Amino acid sequence: MWPDRKHKREVKVTVKDLNFVIILFFISLSLGLNLSTGCGYRFHGRSLSDTQSRKIAVPTFHNDTFKPLIGKKITGFIKEELVSNGGFQLIDDQSLADLTLTGRITGFSLTPISSSNNRATEYRVSIKIDVGLSDKSNKPGLTDSTNIWTEKGREVTAEYFVTDDIAANSTAENRAIEEASKLFAEDLVSQIQDGL
Repeated sequence: MWPDRKHKREVKVTVKDLNFVIILFFISLSLGLNLSTGCGYRFHGRSLSDTQSRKIAVPTFHNDTFKPLIGKKITGFIKEELVSNGGFQLIDDQSLADLTLTGRITGFSLTPISSSNNRATEYRVSIKIDVGLSDKSNKPGLTDSTNIWTEKGREVTAEYFVTDDIAANSTAENRAIEEASKLFAEDLVSQIQDGL
């Protein structure tokens, strides 16, 4: 009996040691991968951390849709987000900016997503946006810039309910547009900041 107990005890110690070695191996592997790949969002093979200055200009996004003022709304939310999160100096003059964020609203649609008695009761607002970020910080004194990131057709959505009140429906639609615009701005600025 004693030899069996001793043998089992030795096996348990060996398994514990093996588990410790395996855990240590995976921790080392994980740390090694993090150090070798670096961190931060990369734009076309280069990180925004390569730039020394954080002066950024955000001209009003072009609006190619029938929905008026949507470009101004989205641009306003992006500027608010840049200012509130810090890390950037927001400037109006593109010639003095190191980074310029440009955009174009390429699509706007309202799609009914639920109905009752053959009437739509809920709509989805969809906004499609092209965005680009250019950098001239590596070219002091020059006005031309290098495009470091572009994304086409990014879509953002929000839903709202409709009633028989036309004024309330218009207000609800505007709130949904603002909600979608704000979500887009938060996501975009977060994505840019992750690259810094």
